[in-house]
Amino acid sequence: MSEDKLTAVVVGAGYAGEGHTKALQSAGVDVVAICARTADVVQQVADTLGVPMASTDWSTSLKEIRPDIVALATPAGLRAEVVDRACEMGSHLLCDKPLGTSAQEALTLYQSVKTHGVKHAFGATKGYEPSVAWIAQLLGDGTIGEIPVGGGP
Repeated sequence: MSEDKLTAVVVGAGYAGEGHTKALQSAGVDVVAICARTADVVQQVADTLGVPMASTDWSTSLKEIRPDIVALATPAGLRAEVVDRACEMGSHLLCDKPLGTSAQEALTLYQSVKTHGVKHAFGATKGYEPSVAWIAQLLGDGTIGEIPVGGGP
């Protein structure tokens, strides 16, 4: 870890976790660990993205690393405990997907950020945008046919 660079831990090794990792790295942040539930998956993602540590224990990773930033790329239902721990440590947050499982949970997470004086950024993936979800549903049930593969018009 460089003394003059911000450090980050990414929690979640799926599509959003990969996106957060690449975005942070391109902004000059030192992503020092990526965490997920499945050891072989998180190791493969860490290797692919050049992240030095792969972990299946986000809590221990946060405690040991004490990053400047915690990027959450998990389902909303797995987020509250990570947000609380990151806020208590003074780590700033980047959250993806729906912020919480309900408006009340999102409000509680927001209040934790304010109470601890950390910064929080929220970015929803386009997959959760209503128009994109509707098109996916129409494609999934065959209502509008199949997407042609290859070539142009």
